Parts: sequence; C-alpha cells; structure tokens
Amino acid sequence: MLSIIETCGVDAEAYMADVTERIQNDWPASRWDELMPWNWARQEMPLSLAA
Repeated sequence: MLSIIETCGVDAEAYMADVTERIQNDWPASRWDELMPWNWARQEMPLSLAA
C-alpha cells in the first residue's frame, strides 16, 4: 500500500492520516474515488464543507 501511495507523489503519512479521518467522519461511499492517492489532494477547508 505504501508503495502505491508513494508512487503517486503524495506524503504517505499525511495521506493516511487525512483519509482515515475523513472515513471516520462518515465520508460518503459514493465519493470514495476521491480518496484514492492518485485523486487525493489535501484540502485546507473543514471536512463539514468538503462533504
């Protein structure tokens, strides 16, 4: 898993922390594709606004 994350050019630690938090906060299953490392971009807005 870390190899895939790192080949996408994202910080693996930041990615895993952010995605884990989003999933815990009831990220909609219909938007899970946005959480893939090749689509992920850390946003500075609160999660309530992102969902």
